[in-house]
Amino acid sequence: MTQREQQQNGDAADPPAPGGHRRETERRRRHRFARILSMAGILLLITALVIPATGYYVVFVQPHRETALIINDARFTWGDYMTRLRMLIAEAQAIGTWQPESMNNLVFDMVNEMERQEIIRQYAPLENVVVTPEDVEIEVRARILGRTDVDNPDISEAEFRERLRLRLEILKVSEEFFEDIARGRALERKLEAVLQENLPVKVEQRHLYEIRFDSTETGLERARAALDRIDAGESFMDLARELSDDDTAAEAGGDLGWIPYGINEKYNEVLYDLRDGEVSSPVLTNTGASLFMAVGEPELRDVREDHRPTLERQTLQAWIALRRTELVEADALSRPGGGLSSERYQWVLDQLKQDRELFPTRSASG
Repeated sequence: MTQREQQQNGDAADPPAPGGHRRETERRRRHRFARILSMAGILLLITALVIPATGYYVVFVQPHRETALIINDARFTWGDYMTRLRMLIAEAQAIGTWQPESMNNLVFDMVNEMERQEIIRQYAPLENVVVTPEDVEIEVRARILGRTDVDNPDISEAEFRERLRLRLEILKVSEEFFEDIARGRALERKLEAVLQENLPVKVEQRHLYEIRFDSTETGLERARAALDRIDAGESFMDLARELSDDDTAAEAGGDLGWIPYGINEKYNEVLYDLRDGEVSSPVLTNTGASLFMAVGEPELRDVREDHRPTLERQTLQAWIALRRTELVEADALSRPGGGLSSERYQWVLDQLKQDRELFPTRSASG
């Protein structure tokens, strides 16, 4: 190869001119920067979408799936709670019995009601109490037509079905769900009837005396002052005649007679706790404050006729309380998270506020 050819080949292998290299480097740098900006924009968009979605899930979706109540193998979520609460409010509004001032109690009582109904559902069969499809149909018709019109021949089947359809539309529940609620109510009615029929003629009772003080601010102070006088040796009966705000009991020296367990919650607190002749500390009641004295020991005695109606009404409550105690002792009943906390209570109210059909926003004109 000649010197000229070698020089020509060498020139062909030379790198590009310095200006061309810089332009290529700049082009690649701009391309990388554009890709980084594009990726950052995508990440920002994803973040902008994920944060609200996560917040929505945490506030509105997740709590619905959290467990509110467990009884044996049955599990209920806060979503189940909200479905029943909304249905109860909507039904009360539909039939004209809704009282807004009852909202607070209703929110707190709903978990207790769910617990109560599930205990009945699981344990009523142990009392040989079951419901038939006919029982459920009667309960459904009673909830739609009113109990007095269940067998009204003037209401056709077509009219009943239309009323049922409208009610389900208002309540936003399926017919199957509505029937399940009716089945629970029918079971409760049959169980209560069976328990009342089986109320024993004799029950354990205790002879009690009471000095009752009114619910004014001084009622509790008066009860404490009376207890000091009893501790100093004064007669309980004499003080009952002097101080009791219950005129009938005062005339009898505070003598209530023989009191069975379950006739009144305020008596349940002292019925078995007091020794013969012992006087209780002041007991707060829904009427004020009371002092109690027990005489003798508990005895099995005939139920008084004036006590029987009250005891009959209390049979189901006492039966449920017994079943619940057994479940708690067996660690088969729980409310994860402790039930309705203040945070959960606020969540429930926020959920209800979202339902504009239940609680429509008032216009500026009222």
